[in-house]
Order: sequence, then structure tokens, then C-alpha cells
Amino acid sequence: MGKAFSAVKEGLQAYADRGVFRSFAEQATKDQKVEFQFLLFGQRTLTIVLSEKEHTMVLKNMLPDVSTDMHAHLKAFLKELFDPGLPEHRRIDKNLAEVKFVKRGGGLSLVFQVKKNQYKYGVNKLINLASWIHTDLQSWYPNYLAEVMGEPQE
Repeated sequence: MGKAFSAVKEGLQAYADRGVFRSFAEQATKDQKVEFQFLLFGQRTLTIVLSEKEHTMVLKNMLPDVSTDMHAHLKAFLKELFDPGLPEHRRIDKNLAEVKFVKRGGGLSLVFQVKKNQYKYGVNKLINLASWIHTDLQSWYPNYLAEVMGEPQE
């Protein structure tokens, strides 16, 4: 494993050490990728698949059973995060990353492509982005979080 692996592992480990998520683990796959698994929201395990060859970190099946309207809403939400008018800490720099959702079998994966080997930036933005998406869903799709993701309703 190379520098990208080290940067991603160190970045994710720092979040685990701070208690942002629990049950942090990693495992190599047969196709020269690495999977990092952890609990971020509730009891659902999330998986980030790192491909150094493709310069991607994929938050695999981040959101299962996503409706067409929710998918459209999330694509628009993601597009807004590239607005150069947003403060730096609230936006994604298109010179350092490309981000998109990929829908397979009703579930959405978040594909984060790192540019210029900025993996430290990528890890931080990917975890922030997961949090921003979760907050957006709390506002617009609270029933989804309760019914599909199993989160308690307040």
C-alpha cells in the first residue's frame, strides 16, 4: 500500500480516536483495494473503499432504498457544495476533488475522486460530507432516517 493508503488510514484513525465514529477496522480486498469500516450514525456499519489506482474513496451503499425524488434532491445538494461563494470549510474544491452519487439496486454510494494526491483533504471532506448529508436528511427526509436507517425519531 502506498502514500494514499497511509494518508486515508491516518485520517480515519484520527476521527476514530476523537470518538467521531466507533468500531474502526480495515481489510485488504483481492482487487488491490482497502475497505475501512466503522459506525458513524447509529448502529449501521459504513464502508469506505479506497482505490489508489483510481484515486477514489467510495462510501459504499451509504444510503439504501433511496427514492427517485430523494436521489434528485441529494444530487442538487451535492452540486451546491461546489459553489465558490460558500465559505471554504463548507464547500468542496473542484480543483481537489470530484464527488458524485452512484445508484445501484436502489442504494446510493458516494464516490469521492481525489485530485493532486490530496488524500488528507479528501478524508476530511468525505467525513464532513457524510455529516452534511445526514443533517440534510434530518431536515428533509426524517421518516427515511427512522424507517430505513433505523434511527430514533425525536
